[in-house]
Amino acid sequence: MNSIIYPINKMTIQNSNYKNISEKILWLFDTYNIIVKSSEETGGKYILIEGYFKPHSLIPLHLHKTIDEFFLVLDGKVEVQYGNKKMVANEGDELLVKKGTPHSLRNINNDMSKLICLINQGWFQNFFMEAGTEVPDIFSEPKRKITHDDIRNISRKYDTELL
Repeated sequence: MNSIIYPINKMTIQNSNYKNISEKILWLFDTYNIIVKSSEETGGKYILIEGYFKPHSLIPLHLHKTIDEFFLVLDGKVEVQYGNKKMVANEGDELLVKKGTPHSLRNINNDMSKLICLINQGWFQNFFMEAGTEVPDIFSEPKRKITHDDIRNISRKYDTELL
């Protein structure tokens, strides 16, 4: 099976009725991540993350060997790189990133962008818990930032490779 990113038709988000169940906000690569549906709640089937991307922040090029990710842009505009290709995902755009696909995400706004990410393996929440740094809110910088080398080492434990 070929690994590619599938842009799916735009849809309008009228209302987000999910409840944030995590009391932790985890900072990682200049993004703030809240686990809104935990592995425990889904019986290990998936996790749902609400991500807030600081202006011009970047999640660097990486790939997951065993998980797929589904993204929905709720607010803002995000540049998605996959391989040598780039596309812009706007509010309401959906993206499916299949396992094995090198990809990165960059907020190209001067304001915060907001995304939802569904990951099809619940155990991957442990990556966020280990690599993320807890912050009190989505406007605070962590007191201690984990290095890219540390994240690279942690990523390997979760079948993920920073490129």
